[in-house]
Amino acid sequence: VAFSTRADPKLAAAATASDEAKAAALEAYKKDKFSATAPGTRSSAFNTWKKYHVKWFGDHGPDVLPLAVESIAGVLSQLKAGRYRSPYNYTNVAKDMHIAAGYPWSDLLAREMRLGLRSALRGIGPAHQSAELPVERTVELQFPEPPTDDATPHGFINMIVVADFWVLREVEASLILRKSVRFEADENTVEILLPACKTDPAATTCRRKWGCVCADPESQPEVVCPFHACVRQHKLLAERFGRPADGAVDTLPFFPTSCGEAAHTDRIIELVEAAAEMLGLPLLAPNGRRAFGGHVFRVSGSRHLA
Repeated sequence: VAFSTRADPKLAAAATASDEAKAAALEAYKKDKFSATAPGTRSSAFNTWKKYHVKWFGDHGPDVLPLAVESIAGVLSQLKAGRYRSPYNYTNVAKDMHIAAGYPWSDLLAREMRLGLRSALRGIGPAHQSAELPVERTVELQFPEPPTDDATPHGFINMIVVADFWVLREVEASLILRKSVRFEADENTVEILLPACKTDPAATTCRRKWGCVCADPESQPEVVCPFHACVRQHKLLAERFGRPADGAVDTLPFFPTSCGEAAHTDRIIELVEAAAEMLGLPLLAPNGRRAFGGHVFRVSGSRHLA
């Protein structure tokens, strides 16, 4: 996050001070047109488009670019037959590559793309949703503390509560930093600075606050309380990793592994499935897919709050 409060004309002028400065400024400009993960995703999407183009027309068919009505129809026919759920990902990249190569985007191409997408998506049905891990049953879970391996985050039960009440995806929960969690002890509230994402190009982020929801916090703080879950986690980190030194930059995740790193998302889903097994919940959905995914806390948290 490159925080900025006002423009600096001197920095802008420095970008033209030399050919090297211009090249560096232009490189930074091009780099941030897309998020850090976008280039690989875009390349993969266009490679898929090219693969299906060649399958449809053969090795000696027309070039992939410029796009034509026939090539759009051919590729989308295969995406439809393959029951692709996100044909927009492929058509948007293909259209952008077509325009970037200097070819005009005509009304005929736009019409074929619009109607083709409608055909590819017709009748595809709802997307697979993660099953719910009931928030109120978190009290029944038992996980060893500290963890018995280097991949499991410290305070996994606290992570469940925090992710549920802040309605986070598993990756967002794993990337929270200790320094992003602020307490107001007098008010029994805790505020978390949520991480920036690729759909937030300005990196504005946001702060979300929760208070204590215990029936009687003085006698017995409850497990399923966002404020006390954060208090427990903060104490756990102080015991296991120590408190940050004065003036030092604290980069410790709020739910770190034994190595002090953010837990991998695959490991979090494995732990969610272990929790579901403890609660006697099915691990497979009716369609045969894994019941729990990265949106489990968004599903569970929003239903609990509702």
